[in-house]
Amino acid sequence: VGITPTGSPAPVDYSYKYLSYSSGINFRVSDPFAVFARYSRGARANADRITFGAVIDNSTGALAIPQAAYDPVKQAEIGVKYRNANLTLNLTGFHVEAQDSNINTANGSVIARDYKAKGLEFEGGLRKGLLSLTAGATYTDATIVTDRVTPAIEGNVPRHQASLIFQATPQVSNDRFAVGAVFIGTTDSYAQDVNLLKMPGYVTTNAFVQVRPVDRILVSLNATNLFDTIALTGIDEASIPASGIVRGRLLNGRAISTTLHLDF
Repeated sequence: VGITPTGSPAPVDYSYKYLSYSSGINFRVSDPFAVFARYSRGARANADRITFGAVIDNSTGALAIPQAAYDPVKQAEIGVKYRNANLTLNLTGFHVEAQDSNINTANGSVIARDYKAKGLEFEGGLRKGLLSLTAGATYTDATIVTDRVTPAIEGNVPRHQASLIFQATPQVSNDRFAVGAVFIGTTDSYAQDVNLLKMPGYVTTNAFVQVRPVDRILVSLNATNLFDTIALTGIDEASIPASGIVRGRLLNGRAISTTLHLDF
C-alpha cells in the first residue's frame, strides 16, 4: 500500500494452526550410486500479507476468506545420485501443490490461488586435470489450478515461470591462476497470469580471471553480463497497449571490475 490508514484502524481477530512434517529415505544401490525419495508438507503464515485488502473483515477482524490464514505446500521428490572421484550427477523429479493468499501491491486486488507444478532438477560437476565444469538445470511444468478471484485464468501458466532455467560454470585453474565463465539462462515466460504477453528468454555471460603472482597477493578481473545481453526480468502490463509501450525491468548491462587482494 502507498500509505498506512492510521485514521481508520480496524481489528485483526483470527487464529490458525497447521502441521508440518517431512520424511525421506536414501538407499545406496552401489558404492557410487544411490536413489532417494522424500515427502514434505509445510505452510507459510500470511500475517501482514493479507492485512490490507478484502481478505479480512474490517468490522470484525475475522477472515473473509477462511483458508487465507496460511498457505500449505505439499512436495514429493524422487531422484538418483551418482558420485565418483571426478564426476557428480544428481537428478530429481518433483511434484508440488501450493496455495497463495496475498495482496497485489500494484492495485490492491486479492490473490487467492492454488498452484500445481511438476518437473526435473539436474545438478552435476566434472573435474579432469585443470578443467572443471559445474552445471544445473530445472524444467518446470506449472499451472494455476484454482483462482478464487479470477476463475478465467485457471489452467494458465503462472507469470514469470519459465519452462527451463539453467546455468553452467566451466573453469580452468591451478594454484596460481583461474579463468572461467558463468552462463545463466532461461527460456521465455509470460509477463502476467492472463498469458497474453511473453518475455523472451536469454543467456547472460559472466567471466573472471584470477592470478596469484606471488603468495599473499591475488589479482582479479571480473565481468558481469559480458556481452551486454538485453535480459527482461519483468513487465507490468498483461498485453501490448495501444501506445505500444510497456514498463519493464532489465538485468544490469555490462560491468567490469578489478580487485587486488593482499593477505597479511
